[in-house]
Amino acid sequence: MDSKLIYRIPVIVLFSIYSVAHAFCQEPDERETEYLLHSIYFGGGSHHVDEQQQKNLFHFIKGIENIEHYEISVHAYTDNIGSKAYNDWLSHQRSEAVIGLLEQYNIHRQTVSIKSFGKLNAVYDNRSSEGRLQNRRVDIILWPITL
Repeated sequence: MDSKLIYRIPVIVLFSIYSVAHAFCQEPDERETEYLLHSIYFGGGSHHVDEQQQKNLFHFIKGIENIEHYEISVHAYTDNIGSKAYNDWLSHQRSEAVIGLLEQYNIHRQTVSIKSFGKLNAVYDNRSSEGRLQNRRVDIILWPITL
């Protein structure tokens, strides 16, 4: 028997076990279902939601029929400028600003899951000003509740 094959079998078995376990342990925001997404963008160091973005959020929320049939997640991010502690605080402040707006649309805070990532999990390249701009955001994600 080929000695290389002997060493590969456990890796394949472990990968299979990991894949099955990962599928069952996914958090709601990692599911492979369709979802609705609305992003709100912020200036550097700011947690203020401007009037136009408030209007856009209002139209997004009002355009969803039966919003009570969705799980709502708020994910807040920052760029990489500043300390980790500052960006964690700013990310939390951005979450709170968006939650405050959602409450104005009769979405109760208790029904929303919040993840404040700070400068972790950047989606865009923080080495460019455009990437940093895209990373300064809050994503509002609506997952359909399946019964």
